[in-house]
Amino acid sequence: MVASLSLACFVGTLAAAEKPVAPAPTESKGKRVFFTGHSFFIAGGYMAKKVDLIAKAAGKEEHERVGWRYSGGGSGAVDKWWAKGADEEPRKSVAAGKVDILTLCTYWMKKGSEQERCVRNFVKLMQESNPDGLVYLITTKVPSDGEYKGGWDVRTKAELARLSGWIDETHRYANHHGALVDEINKAYGKTVIKAVPLYYGQALMRAQIIDGKVEGVKKQSELYSDAMGHVSELGQRLNSYTVFAAIYGESPVGLHVPEWEKSGDAVLRAQALSLQKAAWAAVQAVPVTQNATQVDQSKNEQKGTHRNLLKKDQI
Repeated sequence: MVASLSLACFVGTLAAAEKPVAPAPTESKGKRVFFTGHSFFIAGGYMAKKVDLIAKAAGKEEHERVGWRYSGGGSGAVDKWWAKGADEEPRKSVAAGKVDILTLCTYWMKKGSEQERCVRNFVKLMQESNPDGLVYLITTKVPSDGEYKGGWDVRTKAELARLSGWIDETHRYANHHGALVDEINKAYGKTVIKAVPLYYGQALMRAQIIDGKVEGVKKQSELYSDAMGHVSELGQRLNSYTVFAAIYGESPVGLHVPEWEKSGDAVLRAQALSLQKAAWAAVQAVPVTQNATQVDQSKNEQKGTHRNLLKKDQI
């Protein structure tokens, strides 16, 4: 059975994203992060490098990039648990207790697959070495939004709502939301793994572009560098704001990253605010901090729908 996100709910989330939201105060002065993933997430190390800049802008003096590693195309999250053994990164750093946050990025991950087993292994290793550490499961591009007649720019808001909201056993992220993450958290009796919805931030941003509300950006395709869905510089910034917001649990709206904004450039400032608002709305719309005790109730309420993706009061 396929459940879909209504256009009205999607637009409601989008409208909430446009409201000014000040950066929230946080007690965290910084976390130790190891970034790993495929090219949609880590090409050239962009995610690691850009989150560094955002953390600096947010005053995270103790933010530390422990390292980053690319897992080859099609290999999903973990490259077969890093086949060369326990001395291979990121296993080595996680086992040594040097990591607070480990990102794992999968393209396809079927239930019971080797990739899933590796995700479970990383969660187990993290809990053994740093019980307060967390694994973040990254979901990248809008599901089923690959090559099609007309290209990126022919998508409507209704299509973006449907593609980013529907879920069944064929959905690219079916084994992420409401399944694997909840199951693992329930097994540990606490939150040990979270999901980060990069794709939903992209959908919200594209809807704003369709409405002509993003300064200096005219086409949805400007978020991407190719037909596969690798992100452009603009898309990289959006993804990075989303990951920062998920890791630190605070809004990036209003942050100023000098490397990305020329002093006095009103267009770049407005563009940055659009990216920041879409990122924060995505993280708020798809909760990444669900308590394990809420899992059973959540599943009964949703029955295959995207995990509370549509509730306006979450933003």
